[in-house]
Amino acid sequence: MKVACVQQRAEGIECHQGIFENLKNLIVEAAQNQADFIVLPECSYPAYFLGINQAECDKALEGAERFLEQIAELAAEHKVYIAAGAAVYEGEKLYNAAYMFDDNGKLVHKTAKSNMWHFDSEWFTPGEEFEVFDTKFGTMGMLVCADGRVPEIARILALKGAKVIIDLVNLTAAAAEPKGLMNQQYEFMLPVRAMENGTWFLVADKAGLEAGAASYLGRSMVIDPKGKIVADASPDKQEILYYEIDLDMYEDKRSGRRPDLYGEMVKETKELPVYELMKRPILDLSATEAYMSMATFSAKTQEEYFEKASHYIHACSYMGTRILCLPQADMEIEELAKKLQEVLPENLVLVISGMLGGYKSALILDKGQVYGKAYKTHGKDSNPEGDLTVTETTWGRVAVIFDEEAYIPEVPRSCMLKGCEVLIWSDNTARNMDTKVMQTRGAENKIFVIRTSNVEKDTASAVNPDGRPVTSTFRGMEQVASGMFFLPAARAKAVVPGTDVVLGRIGKAYKDLLK
Repeated sequence: MKVACVQQRAEGIECHQGIFENLKNLIVEAAQNQADFIVLPECSYPAYFLGINQAECDKALEGAERFLEQIAELAAEHKVYIAAGAAVYEGEKLYNAAYMFDDNGKLVHKTAKSNMWHFDSEWFTPGEEFEVFDTKFGTMGMLVCADGRVPEIARILALKGAKVIIDLVNLTAAAAEPKGLMNQQYEFMLPVRAMENGTWFLVADKAGLEAGAASYLGRSMVIDPKGKIVADASPDKQEILYYEIDLDMYEDKRSGRRPDLYGEMVKETKELPVYELMKRPILDLSATEAYMSMATFSAKTQEEYFEKASHYIHACSYMGTRILCLPQADMEIEELAKKLQEVLPENLVLVISGMLGGYKSALILDKGQVYGKAYKTHGKDSNPEGDLTVTETTWGRVAVIFDEEAYIPEVPRSCMLKGCEVLIWSDNTARNMDTKVMQTRGAENKIFVIRTSNVEKDTASAVNPDGRPVTSTFRGMEQVASGMFFLPAARAKAVVPGTDVVLGRIGKAYKDLLK
């Protein structure tokens, strides 16, 4: 299937009368280049920043239905599928919607943006339905821009059988020069979204500046089911990005889930533990500042593990470390943990993972007590009776997940909704996408993420709630790395004004995740 992602130049609402003519020329050009599938950006008509000129906005919105009729006519004339984004009224409600027309000009699907971005909520009503549709090429789904930041939406589409997810976007970015334009969704979130669901992602964006206020990323892209951006456009030019996608490359990622553990994902916001955490008053900022450390090393025996761990504990006692995360031990850890408790200094919380009673597990403890334990709940060595647990320590609320669990978006998401501030990923495998997965889990949940590893050629590292690196060990070197964590950053869930990873969720709309 040959796809054409149309990267439209940004124009203000006052230019709405000329926008369709420009799009028509681009559609005809793509069709003449034998495209089977054409994707236009979010709000390709009339514009994205609607409120900047209300009089022109009112005129433009009156023409929205005619715009869609003309798109249908072009689809039928050129025998091509077209996905188009438009601002459209349904009754008295205005939606930021995506429409799919087949190669006979028939409307086969529509959806509306659900996760409002920034000023979206000033004029748009969020959508609450995530359905797939059939084409002669296979089953597909659509979402709109910031919906790609929400793991629930793409996951639901994948669970319903989508092999291709079409993402109509107006990704915003800022830089001194166009070549410096970057965006979290381009850098790591959408590649991870494609990989974790095993689907193709087709992304069409605008390029340029709209209303002197919205600067767009450009960089329309095609992402394969392994999370690789196989084609992308420029950051600043109107153009058409072509790519021939192989639909046989689809990977079904629906097995291995534990829907019985994801109950938090469909709860009303005010019922969630994280909601209570967000409202907690902070009386002493210094009590929320924590220096976190993570060690990387390998050990074949308990004696070797104890010796190396003791060395790093001793080093951290001089560094002001509050939580030290040790690498996963390939052995039982109950007696090992007791021995390490004896050498712990006061005020240092230790996280050690390994085996407990035949299950992969972690213990969270300090010199005087064991705060809690966590079990692996998915995959090999998991505890079928285990749960996704969040443990409150003197230095924050932590959750521990293991190995491939970080690649299952429901697992970190559920931990965050249960009030996790620091997600500790205990891993025993090095993969190409590990860093992007860490960044995505941090940014989509607004939490700190620490990854430990016992793999010789791997690293231990951490990212902040924006998905940006905090610290890392050198690759292949046994050492401890540390960084400052300001825990209120993991309680503040706003991304920009109007967009909040907790308050913006629509739990009742995600019930398909429990099937």
